[in-house]
Amino acid sequence: MEKHKNHQSRNLAETPGVERTAMSFDRIIGQAPIKDTLQKIITNGRLSKTYIFYGPEGGGKDAMAIEFAKAINCLDETRVPCDVCTNCRQIGALTHPDLRILYAGSKKNLEKESAGRFQIKAKDPYIPLAKNSLAKILIDSTRELKQFLSLKIFNVKHRVIIISEADRMTEQAANSILKLLEEPPEKTMFILTTSQIDRLLPTIVSRCQVIKFSPLKADEIRDELIKRGTEKIQATIVSRLAGGNFRKAMILLQEDHQALRNMAFQAIVTGVSGDYLEQFAFIETLTSGKNKSMIRDFLSLALLWFRDVFFFHELRFGHPDWEAVLTNFDRLNDIQKLALLLEDQDVEQAIAKTELLVDLVDKNIYINLILIDFMTIFRNLQERVA
Repeated sequence: MEKHKNHQSRNLAETPGVERTAMSFDRIIGQAPIKDTLQKIITNGRLSKTYIFYGPEGGGKDAMAIEFAKAINCLDETRVPCDVCTNCRQIGALTHPDLRILYAGSKKNLEKESAGRFQIKAKDPYIPLAKNSLAKILIDSTRELKQFLSLKIFNVKHRVIIISEADRMTEQAANSILKLLEEPPEKTMFILTTSQIDRLLPTIVSRCQVIKFSPLKADEIRDELIKRGTEKIQATIVSRLAGGNFRKAMILLQEDHQALRNMAFQAIVTGVSGDYLEQFAFIETLTSGKNKSMIRDFLSLALLWFRDVFFFHELRFGHPDWEAVLTNFDRLNDIQKLALLLEDQDVEQAIAKTELLVDLVDKNIYINLILIDFMTIFRNLQERVA
């Protein structure tokens, strides 16, 4: 009986070279190269004690850290993480006694809010733990962590410490963590996640194995949104606006982009027609709320219309599935209308100019000038038509 018990408690990280099925990261969107890397690390039994998961926001770094913690402690012999054994279920619920997560918050509210924030995070690991974008990871959190590390490990091979958005550590907290990383406790793994690695102490970075995440692909975001119940057209538009950030995609879902999509279409038609009064009416409407986010989304939606026209010109002959690449696939008649107004050269210039304007929105440039510049895209066309 004792022999059988030991056999059941053995996990993948303890038996390097033993063939297992591919790891199950069902909750992770995309990031296939990262999954392959982590699988090889575990299969070869070459676990580091300290990792930094680094990459753009909304790419799933926290989610991957949680799944990695499950994988290295999974009790299943054939599929890790199995999501069924006690360790997988408790780590997935963020309630395992050998798991600790540090995140930014005030000393006053952190302890009170943690249980609720962890419940939300467990249901959707792409939701950030910190409620305030200006909050910091305080020295009090690292002091409590040191007390936790002095306790006996319960029933896992590797106790796991996840420091979410580690770049938010105060100088005191960072120095405290550095001391722990210099002499990591036995059977303990640290995973720091960050989108701004340059804000971490160089001495912390040098002691960690850095694993770099990429922005998610638009198709990956779209498929996940559809899986969660979003309509295909909305999922497609939002996935193209999200810039590889699933967290941003979830925020965008709460906004009405249909009206803005229609406005972007009408703005292009108006620009081509040369109706200056209507052009300035669009600019006045867009700038009345002084909302940079809306301006960025407007320009991004216009860019998607231009790209659809480009695909119409370039792919509709000889490519039977060309409509699959369209964003506004439900508005094929409108794409054809724009295609009649804009030639290939016009579209290519419009795409290049609009991409530049989207980047300018977040810079200290007068928004009205950006929108006026957008309307000048069509000036050469108007002169040619005249």
